Amino acid sequence: MSVLHPSDTGRRPPQAGRPRRGRRASGVVAGLLASVGMTICGCSNAKQGAVSGAAVGALSGLAIGSLSGNAGKGAAIGAVVGGVGGAVIGDQNRRRSESEATPPPPQPAAQPAPAPTSAPLTQTDRDRLALAKFARSWTVSGWETVDGRRVAVSGTALGAVDNDYFIRMQVTLAPDGRPDQGSTGNIVFGSEPGRGLTMTNRFNTSPSSMHYQGRVSADGNTFTLDESGAPSGARRRIVIRFLSPDEFIADVSDLEGVNVSPQASFRFTGD
Repeated sequence: MSVLHPSDTGRRPPQAGRPRRGRRASGVVAGLLASVGMTICGCSNAKQGAVSGAAVGALSGLAIGSLSGNAGKGAAIGAVVGGVGGAVIGDQNRRRSESEATPPPPQPAAQPAPAPTSAPLTQTDRDRLALAKFARSWTVSGWETVDGRRVAVSGTALGAVDNDYFIRMQVTLAPDGRPDQGSTGNIVFGSEPGRGLTMTNRFNTSPSSMHYQGRVSADGNTFTLDESGAPSGARRRIVIRFLSPDEFIADVSDLEGVNVSPQASFRFTGD
């Protein structure tokens, strides 16, 4: 959930000023968030992969602060994605090895390990945990407004952890049947202390970057971002809603006073 950057399918020369309407939302789509495999490391045998499902849950929720290795900086997205992914892969390898081996003699029931201790989660940490969901490859479909009419578009997006604390999405979009009029760009998500949720879009169809600030819902599934630094009456809002871990929708609207005018909608499906 390019989602959020104007594009010029007709390749018209740039004009002075910022139009109120008619801007393509391609730039925005683009990043809504190289592969997650870059940050996920597995384990090759049962000994290395001895991680229980309970431990995986602790990694993804209870102990996010301890994963960062630096309480002062807060939790790092790279630690969350790599730690949880490695735990899952390791646990799968362990179970596979155990199923192939001769059953061991009965053992006394194991006592649950104590939960790891960690600093309380800040809102910034919780937002970063939510952003980790974007770190994978996606297929994109939807529509955007071009010169006052809706145009069907499709493409791909690839999200990956960038410098531990950010998610960078590389996006390619084009009108259906017109690959020559496509656009490419990057969208960078972050959760910054004192600023909250941020998003920056840069596309090859515009010489200017677009900046957004917003918030994440309590359940971590809805992201609301408003454009910052745009002229009054020319701002955009992007609402990203995760329907499941494998699917989210990004809706783009123009904000004009009390009115909200839909400009684009994109569906991202995990590959």
